[in-house]
Amino acid sequence: MSVPASPHIFLKGNKYNIPFFLTVLNLVYSGLNTHASLFPGLPVVLATFLAQIQSLEVCQKNVKAKVAGAAGARNEARDVVFATVETIRIFVQGLCAQSPEQAQSLAAAAGMKLATRAPRQKLPLAATLCTQPGLVLLVANAGLLSKSKRTKFYEWEYTLDGKTWLAGPTTGKAKTSIAGLPPLTRTSTPAAGRARAAAPPPTARGGWRPGA
Repeated sequence: MSVPASPHIFLKGNKYNIPFFLTVLNLVYSGLNTHASLFPGLPVVLATFLAQIQSLEVCQKNVKAKVAGAAGARNEARDVVFATVETIRIFVQGLCAQSPEQAQSLAAAAGMKLATRAPRQKLPLAATLCTQPGLVLLVANAGLLSKSKRTKFYEWEYTLDGKTWLAGPTTGKAKTSIAGLPPLTRTSTPAAGRARAAAPPPTARGGWRPGA
């Protein structure tokens, strides 16, 4: 699994689901206690953390037993231990940021998870429906069309039926607008960027449908 440039560590459970939250807390405590050498400088005393977990367990049992005032005490104990485990999470995330190559193993050792972030793909073309009926703003990704730093011109085409391509304007910037498009019609547009006296450029295709 690829590790994000800035690893994000998160807990496996929601604090409002008390039974599962307790399971997560015990996993975190067990992991930190077992792999203490991986977490030097931990800003939390593990004995205190364990006591907070046990306090929440007792309060949760009182809630199930319908003891008067138990819910309020349980919620208070939950918030206390949540603040502690959040401090631990931030600490672990800092360690992962310092050593991204060890982020996965550190997160697992702490009983937490490492968020996976898929790399954001650059779209070759973006189409925006304007407020004026039949008018669409097109913006091409100039960097994908050509890496050259020379002055470029961009040729635009669009099709209403997927077969016949109609010529649009030629522009000096990687954006233009197409007017007079019929409503409720699927419209495709390739943006071809090319530098003067250059070989034929690559073509990027994008799609637009009113109301999509």
